[in-house]
Amino acid sequence: MEKTTPHIIDKDSLPAMFPTHRHSPEFWAALGHAVGTFGFLEEMLGKATHAFSGMRKIPEEGIDTAPHKWSGQSKR
Repeated sequence: MEKTTPHIIDKDSLPAMFPTHRHSPEFWAALGHAVGTFGFLEEMLGKATHAFSGMRKIPEEGIDTAPHKWSGQSKR
């Protein structure tokens, strides 16, 4: 395994607002909104998937294992 060398960073010589100094605050705000929107969409898709695939009749003998099979987790 290769040995790493520690680096010393001169924080005083870095540009103001580093590492986000190359874009405007409006860009970072828009990026944050986009990321937040995708997180919201992911949550809604999960709920929709549950509503469509989790809402079905389960035979009485499979009632204990069905939720674990549906979620992809094995029963422990």
